[in-house]
Amino acid sequence: MLERLERQEYDSRDVNGLSILGARRVIPFLVSYLKNPDYSSLRSQAAGALREFPCQQVVQALDEALSDENDLVRMQVAASLLAFYGVKVSWSFWGDFNSKDPQVRDAAIMNIRALGKEKPLPPCKDMKMSRSVGRDVI
Repeated sequence: MLERLERQEYDSRDVNGLSILGARRVIPFLVSYLKNPDYSSLRSQAAGALREFPCQQVVQALDEALSDENDLVRMQVAASLLAFYGVKVSWSFWGDFNSKDPQVRDAAIMNIRALGKEKPLPPCKDMKMSRSVGRDVI
């Protein structure tokens, strides 16, 4: 699977597999999927898969995608960031976040970004392997 990713052969099964694999070495691949404008469905899957890696570099990549033109990508990005910060939001928040009014939508995005300033996460390089589950943990 990693060989296909290095060749940039994008496949939704690979994105899902990376999430299950859970090793920090897959972060760059998931971030590259997230940033690839040609594959909106893979971008949304990558945003969801990155939820497994609560660290600074992932937050930075997700933050950049908060204003994505694709609604599904934006929703997955926001859900991942909110999960990192342990925040559950109301339906009205999601209404604001998906508002057609750019000022309302931008205010919701600013609220998510404010959470990141209140609860900064460690660098991804500081993640360690958990022996019990074989995944990277902080």
